[in-house]
Amino acid sequence: MQVVFYNPYLNRLKDLNDDLYLSMQGGVSVWSALAHLYLKQFNYKTLLLDYIPKDEAIIIFHPRFTKFLKREKNLKNKILVATLADARNKLNFVDYHIVQNPYQVDNYSFFVPHFPQPKILPRKKDKIENISFKGEKQNLDEYFYSNDFLKKIKALQLNFLIESNEKWRDYSNVDIILAIRGYDKNMWIKKPFTKVINAWIGKTPIIVGDNELAYKYLKKNKLDFIEVSNKYEVIEKIKYLINNPSFYEDIVLNGIERSKEFSIDKIVKEWINIIEEIKNRGKRKSLKKEFLKLIKLRSF
Repeated sequence: MQVVFYNPYLNRLKDLNDDLYLSMQGGVSVWSALAHLYLKQFNYKTLLLDYIPKDEAIIIFHPRFTKFLKREKNLKNKILVATLADARNKLNFVDYHIVQNPYQVDNYSFFVPHFPQPKILPRKKDKIENISFKGEKQNLDEYFYSNDFLKKIKALQLNFLIESNEKWRDYSNVDIILAIRGYDKNMWIKKPFTKVINAWIGKTPIIVGDNELAYKYLKKNKLDFIEVSNKYEVIEKIKYLINNPSFYEDIVLNGIERSKEFSIDKIVKEWINIIEEIKNRGKRKSLKKEFLKLIKLRSF
């Protein structure tokens, strides 16, 4: 059975063999072109297509491409697998989901860790000077770019950096990572723990919020990350890292060891196990009649 990563936007991608380039093209590329590339490097056969083939196949797609699937007439012999990412809800017309947060697992949803950022440049300095948020500003709690927080950072003779895209892999000049999305909701249940893995590889301590389930799943010991119960604790945690260099170094060494659990090779093996399990299970019997109805009406 063919295994197809479906991405109708393939013509927008300039280099399908460069993992760093693909990692910076957005989630739909990470969940299609990048996954396909790593599986190919592992000699596991998959296809990366911008169309749905006629033959029997497993179609792995990002929820953003649902609108394209609505136009397809040739889904009767397909097993549909949605890479859920952080989509709002699971899709009721697919056979299986691949999720990035282990708490989303159910009988028809498989967890696979997000790939770490390719080609990370680890920290190469001693003095604590720069605090960084690796991501888009809109995903950072607004307190951390308020005058109050920035004044406190400046008083410690530190800099606060919001770094996106091309800077996501560069930890060489970063001393502490801040990864708090905000406390405007009780718990973040769909986000991955990738920021922690990247920080481990980058040899940089990371401060996280205690309102993310993925981080709680990941935690094995107190050195994995520094957890805060509210955003106002961050300054005190930064001070503690500054004043306790041996604790800082212990965190770095622990992260180096823990990151080995999430190598690209190990995550690729998880992908292969999931795909093979889906092959063995086949199409969800409970959905088969509904699929035929939906395909006939082309209304899903």
